[in-house]
Amino acid sequence: MIVRDFNYLRQLCGAITVLIGMVLAATGTAFGQSYEEGRGAYVRGEYDRAYGILLPLAGQGNADAQTILGIMYDYGQGVPQDEVQALDWYLRAAIQGEPAVQYKVGDRYFRGIGTEQNYHEALEWWELAASGGHSDAQFNLGLMYYRGLVTEPDFIRAADLFRSAAEQENSYAQYSLAVMYSFGEGVTKDYTEARKWLEKSAKHGLAQAQFNLGVFFENGYGVTKDMETARTWFERAAAQDLAEAKSKLAGLDTSTDTMSLGQKAVESSETYTVEDIRTHFIRQEDWVLQQPPEYYTLQLVSVLKEQDIIDFIRVAGIEAESAYIRVMVNGVTHYNALYGVYNSYDSALQAANELPTSLRGIKPWARNFRVLHSMVDQP
Repeated sequence: MIVRDFNYLRQLCGAITVLIGMVLAATGTAFGQSYEEGRGAYVRGEYDRAYGILLPLAGQGNADAQTILGIMYDYGQGVPQDEVQALDWYLRAAIQGEPAVQYKVGDRYFRGIGTEQNYHEALEWWELAASGGHSDAQFNLGLMYYRGLVTEPDFIRAADLFRSAAEQENSYAQYSLAVMYSFGEGVTKDYTEARKWLEKSAKHGLAQAQFNLGVFFENGYGVTKDMETARTWFERAAAQDLAEAKSKLAGLDTSTDTMSLGQKAVESSETYTVEDIRTHFIRQEDWVLQQPPEYYTLQLVSVLKEQDIIDFIRVAGIEAESAYIRVMVNGVTHYNALYGVYNSYDSALQAANELPTSLRGIKPWARNFRVLHSMVDQP
């Protein structure tokens, strides 16, 4: 997961709005005025009339009509809501090459809406949409390559996809690219380049980017140290209810009044370093809930403090292979560190005998994702 706020693959509610806008802007020249009449009826909310006009056109292969029918079944507009039927019409339109619809189909396969969840199909449809320039597809595809959801993790491919989306002003991609530059993942480590992309993302209003831009100014990563500017970015992130930004400001404000802002940054126990950004690469509950219920993982440890589980994962250097979840046990909150994804109990046991050196001495427990899904306690 790039940041927790993303719900580790980003599910864009705005995608359907983009689809509607794309369809309603179409000329429908292939089928003349009839399509325009159907489109106009849909815009006016005359769904029965729109359906009667668009159905035969969709049957003849009109991709715009097919897409509108998919939307109608998606939302139960003039027809019974039916996710399977919606996907069927989206698929018919997607194979004709429209990136926005291809993105929607990929999203359906990724989330298992109207079909069985299938990351391979999601990746293939997002590849098509990404090659057509769809920035959200490029971003989500980048996340898949970063996490290794279908293939082995590929940071170079992920960085390329994030860049393509970032250049189209996708704020999430801009943030993701900034973090990759911060750690030299798929790109040469470069704080100046990281700061550039953080600024772009922060100006779009992404709270996590605003917070981490504050971290950069606080510590002088790729920029001259400036605590006043750092505080400004922390305040903007805190205004969006970002917990770590609120904590940071509380730490600064409780320092003695006689200290300068620069002294506060040095002496406050809440001072962050660039390594703190990596916390947001640790996958959490949303990623766990996306895993096939029949698959297995290894539970490494269970502790009572969230910071302790983060520290454990970071010190072991297993961020790319791990996740952690919050669970309730007898009314007490626990944080469990998980490692890897395995398609059978036997393969999980085999992996337990081949853990990296940093985990030697740990006695992992093979856990079924179906059980973990029922245990997750989401904030």
